[in-house]
This record gives sequence, structure tokens and C-alpha cells, in this order.
Amino acid sequence: MNVSEAEEILVSDRFNEVRPVSLLMDGNAASVTGDESRFSAVSASNRGPRCAPPSSPISPTCPSHSRPIKASSALQKPRSSERSCCNANSAAMPAAVASVPCTSTLCRVLQQLSASKVRLVMLQPPRLRCCSCGRVASVPPADAAGLAARLAANRDPIVRSQALMAISAELPLIEGIAYDARRGCYYLSSVVGRYLHASCGGRLRRLPLAEPVGPILGIAYDPESDRLWFAAAPVFGATDRRTGLFAHDFRTATLVAVAMPDGDLSLGDVMVGRGGEVFAADSRSGAVYRSKDGGPLVAIVPPGVLRSAQGMALSADGRSLYVADYTLGLARVDLTSGGIAAVRPAPGIGLNGIDGLVGDGGDLIAIQNGWRPARVLRLRLSADGDAIAAAEILERGHPSHDDPTQGVVVDGRLVYVANSQWPKYTENGDLHPGASQLPTHILALPLRR
Repeated sequence: MNVSEAEEILVSDRFNEVRPVSLLMDGNAASVTGDESRFSAVSASNRGPRCAPPSSPISPTCPSHSRPIKASSALQKPRSSERSCCNANSAAMPAAVASVPCTSTLCRVLQQLSASKVRLVMLQPPRLRCCSCGRVASVPPADAAGLAARLAANRDPIVRSQALMAISAELPLIEGIAYDARRGCYYLSSVVGRYLHASCGGRLRRLPLAEPVGPILGIAYDPESDRLWFAAAPVFGATDRRTGLFAHDFRTATLVAVAMPDGDLSLGDVMVGRGGEVFAADSRSGAVYRSKDGGPLVAIVPPGVLRSAQGMALSADGRSLYVADYTLGLARVDLTSGGIAAVRPAPGIGLNGIDGLVGDGGDLIAIQNGWRPARVLRLRLSADGDAIAAAEILERGHPSHDDPTQGVVVDGRLVYVANSQWPKYTENGDLHPGASQLPTHILALPLRR
């Protein structure tokens, strides 16, 4: 394997945002993270401090630098557990789903160059230094040049979408989108506004909810029950309103609330399954829940197995649920046996940093906003569904991108929120000084050539 294949090198600078290492090959250090016991070697959203410089001793209590810390209730978007380098308050890493060797291209490359496995820094001239043990491995000049060229190419835009609509800046921080073919309406959720809107025939109107709820994130429409399901989460310090899994019932104009399990839940993504099933993902605990016919939520992925559960999609036969973990990659849940397994990535394509996930025939369409530039992927599953057989970048670096989030497949197109603008908001839900909410762009990306 050649270092030039290592597409998935990222630096932990999100909320100063994640950027490719090639942008920092001018003498500045760039850190990446690996962990052989988990799904992926790279954390796309490591919000803890960067790897300590040589003058800062590394505590022996955290040799892997990858122990999660539970996100605070004030965290902006709870996509990923906060992490810390050598934080004495770090909790123990949860047990792995299975003893799966790391399948990250980056991790395999680094293991060929150095005996160390985690928390590495790229230096100039090209060397890799492990922050845990200090071991240094040289990168052959030819490989370093190939790596820089490959990562530079990864920044080239691929633009195929067309603008579908622009939502007024008066609707702040739009996260979720759903489609109602019966009425020809798109539904949109505003996290800061804590309400739902319908866009029908170019006209935008607010949906009246029977009672106020907390900040609304993921949404999904169920045509069988004529209900719009949504997750209200305790983000931005919201404690004054109800949170959990709800549905707006269009037939009765009532608010349906699903019975929640005990514990501090932060549901962020929702997906409608088959036969009255609804799935909800908890981005803080990593748990995934299922509700049947509006009944109580039951965990199908217990807390602590995944780190930051995000978008979900059913397999073509409806027997498996694919779950995007923002830190670890993709997991497959057998809805019959309850088994949970890592999905092996295709060579050269990282699966971390995925927010929105939808099915398209037998493929998965992923919105990967944990990468810079953000991109939309088509992931072709293997025959057994346990691996990604091939991947195609459908869109990358669109001019409208500013933290794209969720999408829905409508008439052979992915209709998705291109610029949610999450980074502009403080932990209290206010705009940062000097920031302004711009109109939200909804793009339509053709899925057929």
C-alpha cells in the first residue's frame, strides 16, 4: 500500500473545521487519530485539544487519546462525543462491538511506516510522530509527494446539483427535510426556531403544533399514517420545553408523543421504516431506538456501543438498518437477530463524518459534512451487505455548502439542506458576534446519470 492512497487523513480542526493534511504540509503540525479496536481510524470531529507538542508530557492514563467524554447539554450539534487528549476525567472507552481490525486506509499506511498506531503528527520534512510514545517514522519523499497531490485533488469541487429553493434567513438553522408526495410539500425543521415549516408549490407556511417542543432536528414523513415524525433535542440549553420523539398527525391535527425510556436522551435523527416502524438515533449516547405503531421506544442499539449515531437507512430487503456513526463509520444492525457489525469501507474512502444517510435502491447516499470540503457519496453495498463494494463522490465542495445536513430522495434526486450554518451559532443558540444567518439553500442532486 502506498501513502498516496491515504485519502482519509484529516486534521482535528472542526469548529475551526476539518481540513486535509495537504493544507498543512508547510511545517505546521496536523493531528489525526486512530484506534484499532473501533470501526475507523480517523475522528472527523475531534473537538478536544490537538496532540500535545513534545514539551508537553503525555499522561500514561490515556495512551490511545481516543476515550470519549459525554457531550454537555450545551454542545451545539451533538454529532460526536467530545474527546480530550489526556483528560483525567475521560471515561473508559466502551467495549467494541466486535474485535474488528481497523480498516482505515490511513491506519494501514501508518502501521507500515511506524509501530505506533494512534495520534500521529505530520511534520515537515515528511515524518510521522506518535504523540503517545514519541516514535518517529520517515515518509519516503515519493510517497509524501503522492500524498500531497492526492489530498490536493480531493479539494477540487464536483458540482452537479441545481438550486431547488432558497429559504428566508428569517427561518434560522434549518436541519431536517422531508417530502410529502400526497400534497407535493417539503417539510423543514428549524432548530433555533423550534418549529416546522411546509413548502408547497413555492409557498412557505408554518405548521401549527398542538403544543411547544424543544429544538427540532431530524424529521421524516410517513405516508401510511400521514404523520410527520420529528426529534426534539435538549440542545442550546433547552430545558423549558418537551424533548423526545414526536409526530404531527395531519389527520387529527394533534401532537403524538412517543413514550421515552429512562435516561438523558438526545435524539437527533429520525427515519420511517416499514409497517409503522420509526427509528430514532441518539447522537450523544450512540443508542438507536425503534417504535412500532407509535408505541414506546425500544433500544435496538444500546447506549455506548456506538459513539455518535446519526442518519439511518434500511437495506433493500428491509432486514437491516444501516446507521452512520459520526466518529466510527457505518454500522449494520440486523433487525431480526439484533446483531451489530461494522461495515467495511471501500479502499480509499473514509466513512466517518457522515450526517445524513438515505437509501436509493440497494445503495446508500451519504452526506459527509465531517470532511472539508463536504461531500455527497453513493455507497454501493456488497452482495452480503457487510461492506462497501464501491463508492462514488456525487458532489463535493458546492459553493452553497456550509455544513450540509440531511436529505430525502425525490424523483431520482437527492434534495438536501446545503447550508445549515451550524458553526455560526453559540452554545446558547445565538449567532456569534459578527455572524449573520443567510438564506438556506435546498439543492437537488441528480442520482441518475
